[in-house]
Amino acid sequence: MTAIVRRISGRTEFTVVILASLGYLITGSVWLMFRSDITAQALSVTQQPCSMVGYRLAVMTGVIAFLSLRGWNLRDFPLRVNLRQTMWGAGLFLSVFTVYVAGAGLSRLLLSEKAMALYSFGGCTVNLPNLIAVAVVNPLFEELLILGYVIRSLKIEHTVWFTINASVLLRVLCHLNQGVYLLAVVIPMGLVFGHYFYRRNNLWPPILGHSLMSLVFLAA
Repeated sequence: MTAIVRRISGRTEFTVVILASLGYLITGSVWLMFRSDITAQALSVTQQPCSMVGYRLAVMTGVIAFLSLRGWNLRDFPLRVNLRQTMWGAGLFLSVFTVYVAGAGLSRLLLSEKAMALYSFGGCTVNLPNLIAVAVVNPLFEELLILGYVIRSLKIEHTVWFTINASVLLRVLCHLNQGVYLLAVVIPMGLVFGHYFYRRNNLWPPILGHSLMSLVFLAA
């Protein structure tokens, strides 16, 4: 088995990792996008974030095991934690949050109350399991895969903007069901985080920024 895994091509590896790690999330996101009840779409993924913790942890474990057979190691997912990088993380959060606030304000002038429901993360129970889910597990899961794996895999053969935009596209596909929120947060987050990681090669600031953003919505 190990010999077979090591012989597969880089493109096959990429396909396996993306389908195994994000396939279920993308499929569910697309399905929810076509539901008629917009409010139900929004709340279905935010009321109990802890419901996906087991799945995400299992997927991360499986992907790490698979990639270790392919020759990947912890050095391929740099996580340098210090005061300066923590400040960068806070800066990334503020950048994305500023875009969100501006977008939310504009949308109140242009969108219906029904569409604005997608800006509300009310209904999510604030408890320890959900806190761990949104502040730890979800940021680790998304940034390790969408930044750490996708960008490092694609940057070898592709341009900076192709690589970053590909990571943004995958992030978008995982959040299609969130409608307006997609434009206000997910796309800016993908662009800002992707550009930072491509240039700086450190996952800690994007993970921290993602965590802070999620905590804001959990507390809203």
